[in-house]
Amino acid sequence: MKPVTGGTFRDASGQAHPWHITQAHLLEWDGAPYLPVGGAFTPHFWAEGQTDAAWDADTQALQTLKQHGVTDLYLYAGAGGLTRVPPAAVQRLLDYLDASGFHYGLEIADFPKDPLVGYVVKPSVYRDPSPPYQGQARFSHIAGLQDAIYMLVSGSEVQPPGAAKIIDGETAQVDIQEAPPGDVLLLYPRRRFGAGTPESHLPDLWQGYDEYRDRLLAFFSRVRLGKGFRFFLDPLTDRLGMNGEVQNLIPTTQGFRQDFEVWLHNKYSSEDALTRRWGLEDRNQGFDFPTAARCIPLWYQFKGDPALYDPIKGGPEALYPVINKPVIKSAYWDDLQAFKIESTRGYMNAIAEALKKGVADVPVIYKWTQHSPLFTNTSDGVGYDGIGMEAYGTGLALSRDAGAYAYAQAQETPKTTWLIVSGTAETPPEEKTTPGFVSKATLFDDWDHLKDIGARGFFAQALQRLPADDNKNVNLLAVPDQLAWLGSYAATLQASARDLATQRPQVLWYPQDVAGPDVGVRLLPGDVWWLPTYRPGQGLLLGPDLLGYSLTDPTDGQPLNVLWSPRDASTSARFDLGKTAAPTVTSAAGAPLPAPHSKGVWTIPVGAAPTLVRGVPTLPLSLDAPAAAEEEARHLLALADSERIDVELLRQQFFHTENATHDTPADAPVRYQSFRQIVDGLTLALRPYVWQEGEDTSENTFDAVTPDPEASGGAYLSLDTDRAPPPLSADSPGAYRAVYKFPVSAPGLYTLWMAGTPPGTPAASPFTYQIDEGTPSGTRDAPSEGGAYAGKFVWSQLGDAKLARGPHTLTITVTGRRALDKHYALALDAFCITRAPFHPDGTRQPPIDIPPDIAASADKDKGKGHKR
Repeated sequence: MKPVTGGTFRDASGQAHPWHITQAHLLEWDGAPYLPVGGAFTPHFWAEGQTDAAWDADTQALQTLKQHGVTDLYLYAGAGGLTRVPPAAVQRLLDYLDASGFHYGLEIADFPKDPLVGYVVKPSVYRDPSPPYQGQARFSHIAGLQDAIYMLVSGSEVQPPGAAKIIDGETAQVDIQEAPPGDVLLLYPRRRFGAGTPESHLPDLWQGYDEYRDRLLAFFSRVRLGKGFRFFLDPLTDRLGMNGEVQNLIPTTQGFRQDFEVWLHNKYSSEDALTRRWGLEDRNQGFDFPTAARCIPLWYQFKGDPALYDPIKGGPEALYPVINKPVIKSAYWDDLQAFKIESTRGYMNAIAEALKKGVADVPVIYKWTQHSPLFTNTSDGVGYDGIGMEAYGTGLALSRDAGAYAYAQAQETPKTTWLIVSGTAETPPEEKTTPGFVSKATLFDDWDHLKDIGARGFFAQALQRLPADDNKNVNLLAVPDQLAWLGSYAATLQASARDLATQRPQVLWYPQDVAGPDVGVRLLPGDVWWLPTYRPGQGLLLGPDLLGYSLTDPTDGQPLNVLWSPRDASTSARFDLGKTAAPTVTSAAGAPLPAPHSKGVWTIPVGAAPTLVRGVPTLPLSLDAPAAAEEEARHLLALADSERIDVELLRQQFFHTENATHDTPADAPVRYQSFRQIVDGLTLALRPYVWQEGEDTSENTFDAVTPDPEASGGAYLSLDTDRAPPPLSADSPGAYRAVYKFPVSAPGLYTLWMAGTPPGTPAASPFTYQIDEGTPSGTRDAPSEGGAYAGKFVWSQLGDAKLARGPHTLTITVTGRRALDKHYALALDAFCITRAPFHPDGTRQPPIDIPPDIAASADKDKGKGHKR
């Protein structure tokens, strides 16, 4: 049982309202379940000025809500935040709500005055591959440009960074004295991200938090909160998150540097330990903690110069090379991202405590927009009290792609945590083309899915959001008949309130870093949700057709081993656990499973659904694994014979493994791994398709390779920038593109499938694909199949091409900005180039089907030695 979160709110009249949050994520207020059903409400009186007309419009709208049974809402003042509204105007509306029997929350959505400012390190984007030998090079249209440093990099040496000249606030000019052919010019702009940019969802908390906290408390000292008040929402900014360029941003304010310095002091025992982890080549350069906190890296992932640079010190002595052979070995970027997460979460908790102690002791919650460690509150005492998921979609996918991830983070927080829906619709607001919801039945079904995954309160995207003309498709007051649907759902929810106070989904956790094609968020038999955890775990090597992992069971602190057989390929597996072992074997739902054993060998039942094994520290390689891998390799060799495909080297490796290793427990791991290598090689030679990872390019000008355990290969190629693309060369215009080289083993008509941001949607930039020297083809109308996976990727069928056997080239070129925020943005996870029918299934690659006659032939050859 978790520690219970709770408090007591004293309203403006002095009346006490005790509250607490149950283990099932429900808020109990005054001893009764509080299950709000309503939406966001922006008052004309706050957003458009304190006029009689604005007041009348608001009171009429509120009466309409009440007449339809909607008495729950949260107030949103608009993009400028709550503190720009006169306190008297806030008070007048709150008094009206209290007198009219409404229950309400306040979305503060304010922010420190100081915007985020810092160096953006994107060598793949801010580069000129062919600068002039002498003269001027310019980087134009850089919004919010403050200043910039540059570097000329050649294959043999690196010149010290210099300062670029800023022209008209958006152009960086570099005066080049000499740039021999082959030199590359890199720019590191220092940018200011103001309101309205994606990056503004993370204000400069390190520099501006104290001023903001004091301003917020001073504002609320002039407001009295009445009996209808229930919660604060988003007290730092609207939809706090790390978006856009934040991943690559090194803030330059004094507050950031001081906080980072303290964090580094706490993590590393000495400056020597710091320089070792950051991979400095020369540890005698006087590199101390203050220097480390203000340095900027001159590389990101595989591009740029492997060095740190102190922009305050400047000059050649300010350059600190890092070890880069065979690859860059530095923990700088890992430390920077960890610090950003931990410190931001610290400010989230700090402002929550300031509000609860200085204004009103009520729950403080944040809008949840994506699965991120930011929203797993590691504090088991003080701090914020819940999350409000922003969930868009319909059916089971709504709970799988949004609700389940939010529930996982609420459940992982070490104190009871309120979980509500703070915004929902069938589609995101920018994609809605008709007002309101599709139907009452759809609304009820979708919200029931979210209720079943743990949501204990529901707010539609908007009851009233202003300007009205820009929000006509999300404002439910524009379709008043649908308001009654909310009232009806509220009554249904209230009827089951007592059950919801204790009911919660059953969960089987999997470590976030072992996610893959056969493990991920889904509903298992017995209504058990398979959900990710940030707690450490490890994958298990068990055998072919067997997958597994181990982690510490959060319920009892003991080892938990989980195994399964994708696609029901196996029904049981034998493990030598020792004669004294006494494991407990159950289904994910906890039902005991039969596991016969003899002389320490246990036969564990397996299938597509996970089997849980407790009572042993880990599971070894299955006793059946080497023989199963050998049999699979033999079948694939027979298939290669039938297809007349030359695999002689693999055949020789098979013969060597079969005869040079012993079929004994001691040799089992080596024997198994060798047969698996043969199987992998044969699979590559035989499959009628090419599986190309999106991040595995021969060249690209995208932003980064982004790690994601739920992506194919554990990462994807990403682009998300407001910066116009750099030129490809002195003679070629700029373009964001990715180039892939791939071979096909047989001629034929191939279909190109792409997994990534779905083409033609507001979230994707327009792009073309080109095979070899063919004509580029558009992708806007490419059909999709299979649904989303990893919360964001969709398989789309781009087109067909006749290909000869041998090497080929695929080029993806971004041709414009996306509609959502005018960024250049596209994610590429994987491609499947196939001459056989393909039915996408997330990151799972299609199997090679072995015809029965070939399998039978391989069985006849078994034992002949294959001496050829």
